[in-house]
Amino acid sequence: MARLIHNAATGQTTIDNSFVPSPMPTPVPHRVRKLSLVRACRKTTWGESDLWTQIKSALALQSDEVQEDWDLAVNIFRDDPAFIALFTGLGATSDDIDDVFRLAEKQ
Repeated sequence: MARLIHNAATGQTTIDNSFVPSPMPTPVPHRVRKLSLVRACRKTTWGESDLWTQIKSALALQSDEVQEDWDLAVNIFRDDPAFIALFTGLGATSDDIDDVFRLAEKQ
């Protein structure tokens, strides 16, 4: 019988001392529909509230141009500088943004 051994310190798994690669992480989508992103943010707890509540407050403080871009957008691109600045201004890390995009893709 084969033995499955997981080394928590290294994160590696072996079967009878043969390396078993970790599963590949879910890829981050390059873009998501804005509605899907909003729904994902509503499901994401952020501080005292959900992430969407925080984003709405942050958007209200942005320039008219940024607000108009948001209003007119159909898709949100992961590498959009204004979007990244908005999220990181709320304290989000790159990994946090990736997680929200992955969730949005499932909406």
